[in-house]
Amino acid sequence: MNMKLKEKEYEIGGRKFVHRPMVLGQVNQLMEILQGVSIPAQAGALELAMALGNKLSRVIAILLSEKGKSLKDKDLEELTDHIATHLDLPAAVEVAEDFFGLNPLPSVLGRLTKLIQGLNQGKTGSSKSPSSSPAETSPKEMKSSGDIP
Repeated sequence: MNMKLKEKEYEIGGRKFVHRPMVLGQVNQLMEILQGVSIPAQAGALELAMALGNKLSRVIAILLSEKGKSLKDKDLEELTDHIATHLDLPAAVEVAEDFFGLNPLPSVLGRLTKLIQGLNQGKTGSSKSPSSSPAETSPKEMKSSGDIP
């Protein structure tokens, strides 16, 4: 998988499509369609395609755009139908694999985590992360009034 992938082109049913890194509008569309979908943590492209089931055509329609057209001009219903009619499973798996090359999610999520930690530290003025656990106490220091019935 090429992690430096900037754009991938496909021909589906005689039409040319491009797959680029997602924009926020596409993220919102994906979040909406993926509600209730359970994807295993270590899923590869084929497992992802199988988990999406009948939503796979719609997800691919969200990810791809017709070459030469803007995302704003996309007819999602028509594109979903075109993909369902013309895209075979091996090509769908290829689109899923390319998705991870175009959208390095672990890297983005790691950067967001660092950003949130930095914001939290800035609010408290502390460079240590807050602990929700009480300090450890040895058994000798603990007082007991006996067993609880």
